[in-house]
Amino acid sequence: MPTKAVLLIRVSDYRQEKEGLSLDNQEEVLRRYADEHNFEIVKVFRFQETADQKIRTRFMEMVNFVKRHKDVPVIISFRVDRLTRNYRDHVLMDELRTEYDKELHCVYDRLVINRRTIGRDIQDWDTKAYLAKQHINRLKEDALNSAAYKLRHGEWPGKSPYGYRNRRREDNRNWIFQEEFEAKVVRQMFLWYGNGGYSMLQIRRKLKVEFGVAFSLGNIDHILKNSFYYGEMVYDGTTYRHTYEPILSRELFDKVQNVKRGFHKQPHKYGGLPFIYRGVLRCGICGCSITPERKRKKTATYTYYHCTGFKGKHEVPWLREEEITSQFQRLFTGLSIPDSELQKMLAVLKETHKSSAEFTEQTQKELKAHFDRYQHRIDSMYEDKLDGTITDDYFQAKKQEYRAKQRELETQLRQVQMPDEEYYLTVSAVLQTASRSGYLFTVSKLDEKRQLLKMLLQNCVIEDGNVVWELKKPYDTIFHYTQNKQWRPLLDMFRHREADIDPCLYEMRPRLQAIMSDLIDSKAIV
Repeated sequence: MPTKAVLLIRVSDYRQEKEGLSLDNQEEVLRRYADEHNFEIVKVFRFQETADQKIRTRFMEMVNFVKRHKDVPVIISFRVDRLTRNYRDHVLMDELRTEYDKELHCVYDRLVINRRTIGRDIQDWDTKAYLAKQHINRLKEDALNSAAYKLRHGEWPGKSPYGYRNRRREDNRNWIFQEEFEAKVVRQMFLWYGNGGYSMLQIRRKLKVEFGVAFSLGNIDHILKNSFYYGEMVYDGTTYRHTYEPILSRELFDKVQNVKRGFHKQPHKYGGLPFIYRGVLRCGICGCSITPERKRKKTATYTYYHCTGFKGKHEVPWLREEEITSQFQRLFTGLSIPDSELQKMLAVLKETHKSSAEFTEQTQKELKAHFDRYQHRIDSMYEDKLDGTITDDYFQAKKQEYRAKQRELETQLRQVQMPDEEYYLTVSAVLQTASRSGYLFTVSKLDEKRQLLKMLLQNCVIEDGNVVWELKKPYDTIFHYTQNKQWRPLLDMFRHREADIDPCLYEMRPRLQAIMSDLIDSKAIV
């Protein structure tokens, strides 16, 4: 009668699968061995699982199976190192052999041991187990040395994050390249979140609609905290600069981190009932929150806003939501620019862009030439190092110096590569949004109204029954000139790109695009 047996067929990784120790190859050899020795195979454990894992699910599945089945006395594997590559597994196998009366067959090593085995075979078993353990140790040491070398040279020693792909360069060297579609998704996520207009849940929904990708909130949070996207990689708690193409700027990354730190510390919660001004207004007397409250009068329901009185009750009037909306409406209407003047301004701005494009292009060429010059120096020094004319220490020191200069040039190049066309398109969007803000506020939905308020206003308080606000830049300046009907100074402000206005515009454009997109999607504007 055949003796019952199980087959253990394992590879550690994909590389072993491709280098001749494939699962199919092992199974073929083991089945032939079982036939030759009259073993009945009752179960096959076939899997990929490294012996260095602390929790080895599939391996323990085999161990527990043979412990439960006393009528299965034989375990057949390809080699000793398929059964054990660490002392923990070695103890488990000896336990099966001595306490559960299991017989271990290592076909390639021509080794069979059981509880009665002594002498040379046990010595052979222990020696092979020791050598397998040392092989694991060498692999780990090689991996650590390889990772340290890569990190010193600004390379990532593992799988690239979302937005990038591990591929080989033309020189057959492993490298990490941007994946165009995924990089666009990552960039848009940072823009949405950095502008403060979207929560991670809203970003998750927009990603599904606009890009057709489904991310968990955990994945979104991980991406938004990953410094790899602007040029720094964190490995084993230490930060290194990498040499791959960044997807976004350090400034945008830092902006997102600031938003994340403050998001859960807001004193107001936007959840609950859909009130337009929840969390937008504060009391001008005590600084406490203005809270909404619904009142029912006969057959109608009204929403009133009043101070929470958290710091002590005081006499302040309650304001109807309609009155607050009316006051905001008058403000936004005051930003309106006559269409004839607006078209003239946009035409002049467009003409100005044409004359500055040549200067921008020339500056980009000069910066790129400086960057390439440093790269040529690095390549030349590498050849000198191989020839032995310079030491490795000198090469590494100069390489770090030149890489630092290249990073400075990359920063300058990114700033210059914000083309004037982008600037003037942003100015156009700002002017048109300001001019149409009254209409947009009227026709937009609740969330869109809140986004407009957050984009245009800050420090909104209620004093003596009136809403008092501060317009953000550059809308405060636009409001000043529209009230005085001074169109020429307004045009000159944008033509000369004043320092205190220019950064605000670049921060504002993605949010303008998001608001306009939402309004178009909701059919509020066409």
